[in-house]
Amino acid sequence: MKDKHMFRINQPVPLALCASTFFLMSCTDSAEKRALPNIVFILADDMGYGDFSAFNDGLSRTPTLDHLMTESVCLTQHYAGSAVCNPSRAALLTGRASDIGDVAPDPAGEHAVRLAAGLSLADAAVADAIDRVKTSRADVPLIAVGGGSHLVAKHVPGVSEVITPNHFAVANAFGAAIAEASGEVDRVYRYEVMKREDCLEDAKRLATDAAVRAGADPARVRITSLAEVPMTYVPGSGCRVLVKAAGPLATAG
Repeated sequence: MKDKHMFRINQPVPLALCASTFFLMSCTDSAEKRALPNIVFILADDMGYGDFSAFNDGLSRTPTLDHLMTESVCLTQHYAGSAVCNPSRAALLTGRASDIGDVAPDPAGEHAVRLAAGLSLADAAVADAIDRVKTSRADVPLIAVGGGSHLVAKHVPGVSEVITPNHFAVANAFGAAIAEASGEVDRVYRYEVMKREDCLEDAKRLATDAAVRAGADPARVRITSLAEVPMTYVPGSGCRVLVKAAGPLATAG
């Protein structure tokens, strides 16, 4: 018998599908030597919380499994490090999934070298991605969500704080990522007609105005880049000036 629907969510699973750890715990009571309970352990590969019709508003039909659930204790706080095997194992074996299980990293273990190499690559990739999207050199907070977020280090270069909100392990997104409003200017000035300093100030003003029109807070706009490209073939000491300005979105009211 197999009740299954192609609908996957990396979420809690009922007692019938719980990890073998709980099975072993329930069967070990040598101190008092009580009669062991009869337990039927069903392990279903690749089945998630959302596969049960009791939890997915009828998107699938699993009446037998739903009935078993009504006659047992349903545990609803089971989480995995990832939806697939290797990252889930790594979350435990590296010790970074501190809120899942009690497996401590074994520096002398068989896979210690491979795990260390993998973590080093992952840490470098995260740091590089953050550096690419930052708009300034200041440290910024990082919100980590999703199954793989367990593997994000607690201290990341360029990050002031790694935040893992409630239910972060089963989230695919958190809020909305909103970039700063920006504006830019790319124009040619003749330094013989107008002083260089005046030309640069004019370009900065135009870029700032463009950022404000895009929605930036006028009081918090800053110049993020300025470049001068001499144009020797243009008479009058021609120079191409490129300026970018950016700032946080202005709040209503």
